[in-house]
Amino acid sequence: MPLEATGVGAPHAIADSPARDTRAARLQWVDALKGAGIFLVVLGHALGGLIDAGFAPGTTWFRPLFAAIYIFHMPLFFFLTGLFVAKRVTDNPDRFRARLFSQIAWPYFLWSAVQIVAITMAGSLANNPGGPLGPSLLRMFFMPSAQFWFLYSLFFFHGLSLIARRAIATPFYLLLLIAAGSLAEQQALPGIVEASLQMAPYYGLGVFLGPLLLDRGPSPRDRVSLWSVPLACAALAVTMAHAIDLGIPGRWPETGAAIILDVRSFDNFYAALAAIIALVSLARFTGQWAPGWLISCGRQTMPIFLLHILFIAATRIAVLKYDPAVPAQILLALLCLVGVLVPLVAAAITDRVGLSKWIGFR
Repeated sequence: MPLEATGVGAPHAIADSPARDTRAARLQWVDALKGAGIFLVVLGHALGGLIDAGFAPGTTWFRPLFAAIYIFHMPLFFFLTGLFVAKRVTDNPDRFRARLFSQIAWPYFLWSAVQIVAITMAGSLANNPGGPLGPSLLRMFFMPSAQFWFLYSLFFFHGLSLIARRAIATPFYLLLLIAAGSLAEQQALPGIVEASLQMAPYYGLGVFLGPLLLDRGPSPRDRVSLWSVPLACAALAVTMAHAIDLGIPGRWPETGAAIILDVRSFDNFYAALAAIIALVSLARFTGQWAPGWLISCGRQTMPIFLLHILFIAATRIAVLKYDPAVPAQILLALLCLVGVLVPLVAAAITDRVGLSKWIGFR
C-alpha cells in the first residue's frame, strides 16, 4: 500500500536504462498482486457495508465471501509491505525515516480527519454514526478509524524495523514478530494493539523473505509451488467451517465486525499463510501476463486505499435510498467499480495539478 520506501503503493520510476527495465519486468508480479489485493480490500469493505446496512440476510453468500476475504487480505498487504523494508532500511535509513512521516503519518491524520468529518455529517445515514466531532478527532491518536488502522500499525512496524536495522532480515527478527502474533492471542489487549500484533508475523515474513523474492526473478521452477493453490483453498474452507460452523442456517454473525473476530486470529495463521503462498506463487508465475489495468491499480493502491470507503458509503446510501430492491449482484459490482475508479480519477487529477504529495497520495 503506502510508502515508496517500502516499495508498496508508489509508482515505479520511468525506466531510463536496460537495468531498470529488467528490474521493472522482474517485479511486475508484485504490482499485479498489489492490484489484486487492493481490489479485495474494496470488495471486502463493500460487502461489510452492505452487511452492516442490513442488506444481506444471514443465509446469503455475502457473509461467506466476506469471511474468506478477511482471513487473508490484510495479512497479504502486510506481507507485501514488508518485502522492500530490509533493503530500504539498510540502504538509506534517513530517507526511510522521513517517508515514514510524510507517506504514512501525514495521510493517516489527514484522511482519518476527512472521513470522520464525513461520517459525522452523514449522521444516522452512516452504518456506524460517529459521536461528537472533537472527541472523535482526538481518538485518532490511540484508536484508528475504519481502514486507517493499517497505516497506524504500519507506522510502528516500520519504526521497529528502523530500530532493529542490522537484525532486520534475520531469523531472530522474524521469530520476534511471530511471537508477538502469538501474544495477541493469549492476552486481553486493547483493540488496536491486538489487531496490530495479529499482523506482525505477516509483516515479519515479508521483511525476511523480501531479499530472496525480489532479487530472484520468476523462473520455471515457480510452477512447482502452484501445488499451494488447492491447499490454500482447503485451508480457507476449513478455517471458515471451524470458526463459524459453516452450513448451519442462522449461525453467521449479523455484523461484519463479528465475522472478522471469528476468522482473524493467530489460530488461523496457517490459513492466511497458505493463501499468501498460493497468491505469491500465482503472481510470480503469471505476473508477466497480468493485464495492464491490474498493474495500474497495483501502482495506485494509496489513493484507492484512502478514498474508497468514502465513495462506497456515499454510493450505497444513495442507491439503497432510491431503490432498496436493487439486485445484490448489481449493487455490489457498482460499489466495487466506484471504489476503484473514482479514486483513480482523483489520483490522475491531483497528479496533473501537482497536489498528490500534499494530500498523501505519493
